[in-house]
Amino acid sequence: MARLSTNADLRAYATAHRVLLRDIAEELGMTPSTFSVQYMRVEQTAEVKRQLKTVIKKIAEARREMEA
Repeated sequence: MARLSTNADLRAYATAHRVLLRDIAEELGMTPSTFSVQYMRVEQTAEVKRQLKTVIKKIAEARREMEA
């Protein structure tokens, strides 16, 4: 199976923060498959990537607070 290279930086960022792509989709109010098609299959602009990284940080921070 070929490795996905689109939005590799977003994928790595999410992995580093232990956030799954389906968690991002849920936070955005969409199904994982819709998120995958709309966001992850096409290279996103720098602005969209900044927004998605903010969502990833929000999810990671919420998890840390729940664990504390």
